[in-house]
Amino acid sequence: MREIKNTVDYMLTVSDGRSIQLHDLPHGLIRVDKQKTKKPQEKNTIQLTMMDKLEYAFILEEIKMQNEKGEPASRRVISENSKSLSNPLTTQQVRHRLDFLEKHHYVTKGRGRAGTKITLEGVDFLLSLKEIIK
Repeated sequence: MREIKNTVDYMLTVSDGRSIQLHDLPHGLIRVDKQKTKKPQEKNTIQLTMMDKLEYAFILEEIKMQNEKGEPASRRVISENSKSLSNPLTTQQVRHRLDFLEKHHYVTKGRGRAGTKITLEGVDFLLSLKEIIK
């Protein structure tokens, strides 16, 4: 019972506050037979909601701006700057989204003062998100 409660608490923490998406579930929670559910052409497809696209574009833009200034892009800074959004992000939500971005090689996360850095793939992804959001 405690494990269920902790899982629900985790999902509420990383979700956008309105609904829980599949990417909000803890890793390893759902066992899926990958051979049955994934077709080869769908392997690299990423399904994102418009809210996800807006949040990832904001986060990548913040990281890019911080990197250009030579300052570390931290979860705290990104969270603070997100207060201008209609749905501000908590540091935990930023962490969850940075994990996703790192998994797809759009950013590299450094420890301590190194901060997060945007990759070339991340810049391309940011540009594609900006085209979609227009």
